[in-house]
Amino acid sequence: MRPHHPEFVYSPQVCFFRCEDGSGVCAEWLYYWFRGPEFRAQAAGVQSQTDMAPYINLADMRRLTITVPSPAVQRAIAGVLGALDDKIESNRRLISTCTQLAGSLLSAGGDYVRVGDRADIVKGLSYKGVGLTESTTATPMFNLGNFSPSGWLNRSATKYYTGGFKDRHTVRTGDLIVANTDLTQQRVILGRPALVPPLEGAGIITHHVFAVRSDDPRLRLGLWAQLNGSNFRERAEGYATGTTVASMPADALADFIVTVPSQTQVDEAQALIERAWRAESESDVLAATRDALLPELLSGRLQVRSSVELFEGAV
Repeated sequence: MRPHHPEFVYSPQVCFFRCEDGSGVCAEWLYYWFRGPEFRAQAAGVQSQTDMAPYINLADMRRLTITVPSPAVQRAIAGVLGALDDKIESNRRLISTCTQLAGSLLSAGGDYVRVGDRADIVKGLSYKGVGLTESTTATPMFNLGNFSPSGWLNRSATKYYTGGFKDRHTVRTGDLIVANTDLTQQRVILGRPALVPPLEGAGIITHHVFAVRSDDPRLRLGLWAQLNGSNFRERAEGYATGTTVASMPADALADFIVTVPSQTQVDEAQALIERAWRAESESDVLAATRDALLPELLSGRLQVRSSVELFEGAV
């Protein structure tokens, strides 16, 4: 918990650790220890005590053993890993700011058009589970997990697919995709938009996703910004059908009236979006560097001075 975090209460599924004065344990270092192999190995041995879900009781928590280096080493390790996390957090705020500014630019006036008059709405692939793979060299497949209330695509939820698909199921960098399903009746994800991030080739979409096909970037980006607005949110919920899983027909998009921004607005918004994509890519590198350094630093196999040199080379 950081000093700027608000006070909150926690559920029975959560416990907290508080480093006592004079304990010789730095809280920032302990945070990373819980993400490291020494804790994970011990947790794996005691977490299967119930049939419902992985669970560790407080008695087992108290029996954990921990290898504690000197306070100076703890602070140095936390400083290196914390610097990486701080930069990732800074990039997250930058991405949020860029996307909000882009959305504001693209929602400010323009000509009114019916989406279906300028674009085609295409449904994605009804895929087979046997085609899914852990290999990131396979075809990236965008699914419901990629959507968020912010309208920015969650790249970490991307799946990878080795099965067959058709050209109509493919999407490329900058394409607009929209969630046509919500697995709950809360409908938080239903109708949410996202822009496909930079890809080396083509990706595909699942049958829970629509692709909005248009050669006009003004319509595509304007629609991306306005699908998160209150007018379309009410529309998406009104069109929703299904008692367990909420679904939205293509007509909800095709008959929507959108304002098309000017080319100047689009150019400025595109620059902000591309800046956000660059920050996201940088964060991926930083996170990979942090995850590689963490076990080496905690084990003592890598000293802080060497890790700083590796970090500087990575960025």
